Amino acid sequence: MVDAQSVADGSEECNAMKSAESRCCPPPPENSCTVCSEGLTVDGSVSLGGGLTCGGMIIDAANTDEVSDACTQMKNVESICCPVTAENRE
Repeated sequence: MVDAQSVADGSEECNAMKSAESRCCPPPPENSCTVCSEGLTVDGSVSLGGGLTCGGMIIDAANTDEVSDACTQMKNVESICCPVTAENRE
């Protein structure tokens, strides 16, 4: 994999990287998904299945819109990653 810092600005390779920037580095949503608002209460490596972990969910939530289906799915497994927060929500 080529590191962007090692590519000359204005080169064909640089321009190709820039064209993929919006897919690779999208801006964060205005209202990020709120899960585990008080932080994880389990180890971040706890599996959610399909290669997903609680730690990964926290990272993904910051880049997911609050009113999206993906956020709803994250909130559905919140009790696994931060049971204390989920209990307080009820």
